[in-house]
Amino acid sequence: MSRSPSFSRQFAAYQYLNSSTLNRQPAHQVRQTPRLYSLVPIQKRVAVIGQSSLAPIGRNGSLFSSTSQSPFPISSRVTVSKRLAHNSAKGSKKDNSINKGAKASWFGLIAGRDYVNVKIGGGTALVLATGFGGLYLCCENHTEGELCSRFRDFLGLKKKLNKLPSQADFYVPRFAPQQRIQELFEEENNKKAIVAIVGDSGRGKSEVVKEYAHAKKDDYRHVWFFDANTWKQAYKDLFFERKLLEESDGDIDQIHIDVIVSRVHQDLERQTLLGKKRSLIIIDNASKSFIAENLKWQLPENTNILITSKERGFEFQLDLTNDKSCALSTEEAAKIFLKRLPKLTNEEQAEVRKIIRKFENLPVLLAQAANYLSTYEISPQEYLAKFEENKIIILNQGGLEGTTGPRKLTDKEKKGLSDDQINQIEEGLVNLYTSIFLTLKVIREQSPKALALLLYCAYLPHHSIPRKLLEKLTTDSNELNARLVELQTLITLDQETVSLHEAIQEIVLDVGDPLSSNRKHDQGVILSNLGEIALDFKPFIDQAPPKAKMIYQQAIADMHQSTTFSDIREQIAKAAQHLSSWVYPSSPSSIFSLEIPNITEHSKQKRLADLHSALGNVQHGLLKWNEALEEKRKALTLYQILHGEKHLDVARSYNSVGNTLGELGWHEEALECKSTALMLRKELFGEKHPDVARSYNNVGRTFGELGRHEEALELNSKAMELRKELFGEKHPDVAESYNNVGLNLGKLGRHEEALELKSKALELVKDHFGTKHPDVAISYNNVGMALRDLGRHEEALEYLSKASELIKELFGEKHYYVAMSYNNIGLTLGDLGRHEEALECKSKALELVKDHFGTKHPLVARSYNNVGNTLGDLGRHEEALEFKSKALKLIKDCFGTKHPDVAKSYQSVGLTLEELGRYEDALKHLLQSFKMYCQCFELHPDHALAFENTLVGIAAISDSKLKAKTKQELIEVCVEKFGQDHEFTLKAKSIQT
Repeated sequence: MSRSPSFSRQFAAYQYLNSSTLNRQPAHQVRQTPRLYSLVPIQKRVAVIGQSSLAPIGRNGSLFSSTSQSPFPISSRVTVSKRLAHNSAKGSKKDNSINKGAKASWFGLIAGRDYVNVKIGGGTALVLATGFGGLYLCCENHTEGELCSRFRDFLGLKKKLNKLPSQADFYVPRFAPQQRIQELFEEENNKKAIVAIVGDSGRGKSEVVKEYAHAKKDDYRHVWFFDANTWKQAYKDLFFERKLLEESDGDIDQIHIDVIVSRVHQDLERQTLLGKKRSLIIIDNASKSFIAENLKWQLPENTNILITSKERGFEFQLDLTNDKSCALSTEEAAKIFLKRLPKLTNEEQAEVRKIIRKFENLPVLLAQAANYLSTYEISPQEYLAKFEENKIIILNQGGLEGTTGPRKLTDKEKKGLSDDQINQIEEGLVNLYTSIFLTLKVIREQSPKALALLLYCAYLPHHSIPRKLLEKLTTDSNELNARLVELQTLITLDQETVSLHEAIQEIVLDVGDPLSSNRKHDQGVILSNLGEIALDFKPFIDQAPPKAKMIYQQAIADMHQSTTFSDIREQIAKAAQHLSSWVYPSSPSSIFSLEIPNITEHSKQKRLADLHSALGNVQHGLLKWNEALEEKRKALTLYQILHGEKHLDVARSYNSVGNTLGELGWHEEALECKSTALMLRKELFGEKHPDVARSYNNVGRTFGELGRHEEALELNSKAMELRKELFGEKHPDVAESYNNVGLNLGKLGRHEEALELKSKALELVKDHFGTKHPDVAISYNNVGMALRDLGRHEEALEYLSKASELIKELFGEKHYYVAMSYNNIGLTLGDLGRHEEALECKSKALELVKDHFGTKHPLVARSYNNVGNTLGDLGRHEEALEFKSKALKLIKDCFGTKHPDVAKSYQSVGLTLEELGRYEDALKHLLQSFKMYCQCFELHPDHALAFENTLVGIAAISDSKLKAKTKQELIEVCVEKFGQDHEFTLKAKSIQT
C-alpha cells in the first residue's frame, strides 16, 4: 500500500511493556514497517500506541502559500518566476519572470513585441478591458494557442491541463458506454463525483474511459489520466509541471506525498472567475480502496473522478462484463478487423463474426486476431484452426515448458461469482493467453528486436515506462520508434511513455521468447541490462517492488562477478553474441544491446553502494527484514569506504540500518546506529534542522523500546520544541511529536498529561486534514488508548470504535489496518470483563492478518498470542496453550531462537502452563525466557518481569532437586549478566530449596 507503513505501526496495540514510539521517516528514507501486535508475557497486559505518521504540509504551517490563494492572481507573476528559478530538482533553472517596466506593455507581452512608453486614456482602457474580457473567454476554451498561452502567462493563469494518452491501436468508438458514463455522472451530481468502469481483463475499460475523456475534454477545465500503480510518480510529475514547489520546501524528496497530493488537488480545483468548469481525473487500474488508502478521500472540489477497476462494488459503476447493453457490439467488433483488413469479402466477414463470437467481443483478443490475419494473410477459418491447435497444447501442458500457463482466479476473486461466471472468466483468460502467445510468435519472426524491447517492458512497472529508459536499451530514438510501431497491438504510447495492459504484461513475462530454449539465460541478460540503468530510473523501477528486487539483485551479482566494468562489458557482449545466433541471425549485434560507459572504480563502488541500499529498502518494504538488514549493512560499509564517516549518505545509511534492526527487535544495536546518525546530522546540519528533529525522534523511540522512558521523553521533547521553532505551533510534525511525548508520559504513569497532549494532536490533525483522514483515525486511537490507561474504559471504547469505523470507511472491511483496530477494541472489551466479545474481535483480527500476510509471518504469531490471552481470560487454558504454542513455534521460525519476541513468547506459554498446573514445564519456559532477555538486552524492565516470574515458578514446584538445579542455573545467569552484588543475584541466592 502506498500509505506510509508508519501509519500502521501507529495503530498497533503493543501488548507488552516498554513498547516504543514510532518516528515517521522523511520521504527519501526508508519507511517504518508496522509491528501490529506484540506478545504478552504476563497476565497484566498493557497496550501502547505509537505516534502519528503525520505529513508536513509546508514550512509556514499552512496548506498552501499565501501567494497562491487568488483564483486570478495577477500579482503572482513574480512569485511564479521565483518558483521557476528555484525549481532546480530536474536541473532546470529558467528565468520566466515578466518585465514589469516600461519596456513591456500589455500589447507587447501578448503580441510578443516590446513597446515603449504607451499611454492609455480612460476610453481606451474601457475598450481594452472589453477586448481582454473577450480574449479571456476565448482562451478559456482555446488555451493551446500561442496567443492564448502568452495571455494566460501574463495574467498569471496556468495552462489548461490535458494529460491524456492516445487510444490503443485497436480502438473503435463505442457509443453505449459513453452515454452510460455521462448518465452516471449526472446521477451522482456532487462536487466529487466518482464513477467506476469495472470488468474482467480484455474488456477495453481503459479505452472506454480514454474515449470519454477525448470526446468531452472541451467540457472540462482539466483532464488528467494516470495509472493507479504509478500514482505517486504521476503526482510528483504534475507537481513539477504545475510549478508547485515553494522556496521553503527544499528537495521534493523531503516533501511528504500527502503534501504533494494536497497542492496538486488545490491547483486543479482553483477556478477562474468566469470559466468555472469542472475537472476530470481518470485513475486507471485502481482497486476499490485506492482513493481511501492513497488519497485519503482528499479529492479536489468540482471534479469528476473516473476509475477503471477489476473489482466491483462501487456505488456508481458500469460493469463491462455483465452489462450486455454496454459490451462491445458485433458491429463495433467488426470495425477492429476492418481497420487492418479493409478488403474483407462477405464470406470472410461471416467467418470474422465467428471469431468475434468465440472471443465474446473482447477487444484485446480481437485486436490480436486481426493483427495475425493481416500479418500472415490467412483466412479467419485458418486462424481459428491454428488458435485451437495452440490452445490445446497450452492446456495439455498446463502452459508451455518453463512457464506457468494461463492464470486461474484466486479464491478471493471467485467470491460472489457463480460457477458459470468463474468458468466463463477462466475460459477468457485461456483465450487471452493463447492469443498473446500467437502474437509473440509473429513478433519473434517479423522483428526479434521488437520482441526484445517488449521483454524489457515485461520486467518493468507496466504503466508509463519512460521512453528515455527504453532509449538506453536501443541504439537511438529512431530505432526505438521503429520497434514501438511493430508492437502497437500490445502497447499504448504517448510522447514520453510506453504502457502495457497489465494482463498482457503478465503473459509476456511468463511466455518470454516463445521459441527460446533457455529462458533462464534470457532473463539473466535482460535483468543485467536493466540493472545497468536501474539507478538512473530508481523512482520509476521502485514502483514495482518485486520487479525492482530482481533487477537490483542481478545488478549486484553482475558487479560482484567482475573486478572492472570492462569485464562486465565483455561478459554481456559474449552473452549477446550467443543470443544473436538464435534471436537475430542476420545481425552480429545483440537484440539486448546496451552501451555501458567507462566508469571509474570509485564510481563503481558508489553505484554498488546505492544498489545495495535500494535493494535493502525494497526488501524492507516487502517486510523481509533479515534480507533488508543484510543489504543495508553492505551499503553502509561501502559508503564508509567511499566517504569516510562524516557524510550525508553515511548518516542516512546508519539510520536506515537502525530502522530495520528495530523491526527485528535488536534495539541495543538499533540505538547505536540511530545515535550515530543523530551525531552525524548535527555535525552536518547544525542543531536546527528538520533531519536533526527526526533523529531525536528516532533515538527517543528506541529508548522507549528499551524501557528507558525518561531518556525517551527527553529526546522526544527536544524534537517537539525544535519542530515548533522550525514550523510553528500548528504543523502536523508538531502533532506527531505531541503523540510521541504523550506516549512517553503514559509509560511513566503521567496519564493525564499524556491524554492532554494526544487530544491536542487530535484537534491539530482534524484542523489540517478534516474529519476523514487516516491521521485522524490514528489520533482517535491514541486518545482511546490514553483513556484506557486512565481506567476510563467506556470512553476509550468510544474513541477506539470511532477509529475503527473511520478505518473501515477509508480502507474497506478487509484491510489489515482494520485488524489492528479490532485488536485494540478487544483489549478494552477485556478490561470491561466482556471477554467473549473481546475474543470475537481478536479472532477477526487474526483472520485478517492471515489473509494479508499469509500463515508464516511474525505478525500472525503475535495475533495467535493475542487470541490465546483472551482464551486464558475465559479460563479456556488448554485452548490458550494451543494458540500460544503456535505463536512460539512460528516466531522461532521467523526470527530464530534468540530474539526478544521469542523470549516474550516463552514467558507467555510458561504462564499458561502454570494455570494448567504443569509447573515443571512452566518453569523451563520461564527460565528460558529470562535467559533470552539477558542475551537480547543490556538492561530492560522485562528482565525484572521475567526474573520475578521465574522466582514464582521455582516456588511452585515441589521437586527439591529440580529447585536446587534451577536455582543454581539462575544464579549463574545473573552473575554472568549483572555481577555478584546485583539484586537479582542476591535474590536468586536467597531462594529456599
